[in-house]
Amino acid sequence: MYIKDVIVWGTECTLDVMLKLEESQFNDMLSIFMGQGINGKYKVLFERLSEKGLKRDEEVKGIDQEILMDLIRNSYEIIKEGSNQRRESIGDSPCISAYTSRTLADGHPSFPDIHYVGSLPSTVQSYVQIVGNGHQEFFAHSIKNDHCPLTFSIEVGRYKLMLANSKGRNLDELDREQYIKSISELMNDYQGNRVIAFGGLNKGSPSDYHKLFSHIRKNVSNVKLFLGTNSFSSQDEQRIKEVYGLLETADIISFNDAELTDVSRAVLNNGGESLSERLRNTLPSKFKICHSAEGAIMSLNDEGKQMNGDCDFNKILQICSDAASYCYWSGHKPTHIEAIIYSDSVKQRQEERFHNAFVSPNSGLPKGMLRSIAPDIKDARGTLTGIGATFDGYLMSCLLSKNLF
Repeated sequence: MYIKDVIVWGTECTLDVMLKLEESQFNDMLSIFMGQGINGKYKVLFERLSEKGLKRDEEVKGIDQEILMDLIRNSYEIIKEGSNQRRESIGDSPCISAYTSRTLADGHPSFPDIHYVGSLPSTVQSYVQIVGNGHQEFFAHSIKNDHCPLTFSIEVGRYKLMLANSKGRNLDELDREQYIKSISELMNDYQGNRVIAFGGLNKGSPSDYHKLFSHIRKNVSNVKLFLGTNSFSSQDEQRIKEVYGLLETADIISFNDAELTDVSRAVLNNGGESLSERLRNTLPSKFKICHSAEGAIMSLNDEGKQMNGDCDFNKILQICSDAASYCYWSGHKPTHIEAIIYSDSVKQRQEERFHNAFVSPNSGLPKGMLRSIAPDIKDARGTLTGIGATFDGYLMSCLLSKNLF
């Protein structure tokens, strides 16, 4: 029995292939896409991207496995051999959040124990066998299967196009009884704060998630629920409203800027002029965060009340935002000490871009809302893919380390 806090992330992981491309390379890539038999269902999207460029994060799901593999293979013709434009890693939001936050803690006793519990597909099993580095212990509580989920992510500037097959990443493919059993057995070993975290709610229907959350609450006592949203770009308003109902069951919620805008437009008929107003007006009584490349904001309550530890909340928000920026800047995941050193050393931040993104020019930041402004990064060595999940993982670990959640 451990007198410690614990966070369990789930329920899916994939193998990610990531490319960082220039605009001209992206246009060449789109030409390949439209010649590979993928253009039927997604013709409108690819024609728009070819004409106007990538102006927001886009996601294409359910691509045939063979076509996706052909796209990845042919994409290597676009990039220079031996360049750092291509990377492979374990992916999907909950797995990224779990693994990066374990790195941040670096064994420090004040941080919670971090676990990933969920699907362990054959693609990730093969990757783990090759890279080692403690991954076997990290996946010790996961459920092995023969699926082959794969995500192909292409970054151009600050936005990304994500292409994914569907097999092996859905809730209905997870052995739920084994999942609940694994979580229950793991949680029973901890007497501190206990959090179950889901990074992304796009692997099943809202009703599927409702059933899963109810099952968790019934079988695991004294547990809090973190929910991170995912791209709504391909979903209709009714689906977004149903996901909004899921968010009402959470104890803490995290959006990126596009996700918050889509939710507030569908549910609140815009919800305000700025992201800060939309965050305040969305699920007013909830503890919630919105993050973007320009920084992050946090709303602790619905009335702007000052809370004990506001200073700690603000400091944690800044360090976690800077730690995620460090990943993008360096291409490496920092420990907590490295994140603090980096945060203290930042000389220039995106003040103007932050205010343009988050703050209404007429009213400023709402009372009681906390903020962190991201560093101004030049010549990044890392990728943007997974940075939101990295931020979520850091934030949850830091909040529990200070007993603030």
